[in-house]
Amino acid sequence: MNQDKIEKLAKTPRPIDETLLKIRSRPFFFLRTANRRWEQDMTGSPLVFLYVVQANEALFEEGEGNTAPAVLLYTTDPAHCRDAQWLQDLGQRISALSSAGTSDPKANELSARLAAEESSFDLPVPDSLTGGVAARIKTKYVSTDELPGECIGPDRLIPALAFPNGDLALIPGELYS
Repeated sequence: MNQDKIEKLAKTPRPIDETLLKIRSRPFFFLRTANRRWEQDMTGSPLVFLYVVQANEALFEEGEGNTAPAVLLYTTDPAHCRDAQWLQDLGQRISALSSAGTSDPKANELSARLAAEESSFDLPVPDSLTGGVAARIKTKYVSTDELPGECIGPDRLIPALAFPNGDLALIPGELYS
């Protein structure tokens, strides 16, 4: 991951240019409200790192060209949103929930959701796991066409824009690799 390219994408407000159009296309011109929302989201939403807690195995195989579900962890907290080590540590603690229970019922609920392969969710991560930092974990379909090497890398990190409504726009690999 090219940190210079990431930092350039992270600066807000971003200019509306071809780069933003590669991330998410603009709505039809006659949808004024949708266009205003698109401009606000694309120019001002924070760039975050998503940590892949778990995903369909097809997403880890290079060049397969698949779209499959993944469980993504992220925070919009400015101190941690691009802190790779913090996200990886938290992701590993969440992954370990399946083998070691906890006294926190919300953490156990999250563990049960992770164990159910077909579950789809968008939940806050319990404070007992984050140390009080607001974080979210959600399922989302990911296309390997958007990733460098057409697969999830060994660091399991994917940059994305986190919109106020909770939606995520993955940054195409060509913009940061």
